Amino acid sequence: MALTLFNLILIGTLIYFNEEAEKFLTLIMTEQDLERGFRIIGKGEISSFMKKRYAKFKQASYLFVFCGLLPNPLTCEVTIALLCFIVYKYPYWQLKMAMSKQTSLVRYQFPIYLRQLQVLLQNNTVVFAIEQSIDHSPLVLKGEISYLHQQLLAEPHQLNHYLSFLDYYALPEVGRAMKLLYRYNTVGQADSYRQFNRMIQSTSKWLRQERQQHKSTKLLVYQWWGLVPLFSVTLVFLSVMMNILLTMFGKGVNG
Repeated sequence: MALTLFNLILIGTLIYFNEEAEKFLTLIMTEQDLERGFRIIGKGEISSFMKKRYAKFKQASYLFVFCGLLPNPLTCEVTIALLCFIVYKYPYWQLKMAMSKQTSLVRYQFPIYLRQLQVLLQNNTVVFAIEQSIDHSPLVLKGEISYLHQQLLAEPHQLNHYLSFLDYYALPEVGRAMKLLYRYNTVGQADSYRQFNRMIQSTSKWLRQERQQHKSTKLLVYQWWGLVPLFSVTLVFLSVMMNILLTMFGKGVNG
């Protein structure tokens, strides 16, 4: 027990009094998509996020001090180590959920916005159509569309401006749509109509798929809620059967 207690004191000293411990933990446990996640959700800073999660990790690690006083210190240490891991990872898991929701929203809203843009493209240039679409664009896309418009005003034929639009979402459909939009902006008049039709066909297919997926997700949620009454009835039935069996066996024993 003395050796275990000494190790715990040493661990506590490293965590609470060594400033390099935070840097070391950040180095070995920082997730690769953390920067991408903060760019997607559009709020907060990585440095503040890391300091808050490290502070919670330190609070949880304080429980190690009591392990040496328990009958099974090794089991206690493993349990608390797992708890510390969960405490450290939980903010990241919350961030991943927010990223997933935001990405799903963009996947659903972008083809709708692209449909609006296609209507404007019939009588306007690409840059002017994007400008006209800003006021009526979905809120989740408004900031990025405004930024794209500013870039295209300066360099309307720069491909990188199109490719960088929503690139951190890593959605291949967005990339293909923006490439078509770039080609529509740069090709000659003879080829413009064909490119425009390709964009309409691509958007129609994508929009149909997103609506079907959106409906399937809602139906799946309702199906799970529909199982709750069935599960409750099953529990009631099992409870009644157990009471009947106990009553029958009780009478048999008494008899």
